[in-house]
Amino acid sequence: MKVIKKEEKTTLDNAILYFNDAGCSLCYTENQAVERLDSEFGNIIPIYKVDANENFDLAKKYQVYSAPSVVLIKNGNKVDQFSKHLDFDQMKIVFNYYFGGLKNDR
Repeated sequence: MKVIKKEEKTTLDNAILYFNDAGCSLCYTENQAVERLDSEFGNIIPIYKVDANENFDLAKKYQVYSAPSVVLIKNGNKVDQFSKHLDFDQMKIVFNYYFGGLKNDR
């Protein structure tokens, strides 16, 4: 999983942004599901980990006000956001709904 640092300027076409916070216990749990999603689908779509406290500008851009939050970017536009805990199976359903038509190289 790639990490977006504070100083990085990003232009995203298709991506999943996982906003977390180091002091958040739910973030720790959800991070495991996001890492699993990345290992299974990271070759189809980039998945980025973003510290919401360190990257306030990006959090503000995508209207992220709490962590954990998952933001889905498709064709350069935010298409959905989930601001509560999702387990791996829920993430996989969301991924397939929005990005299922993308080619899997595996």
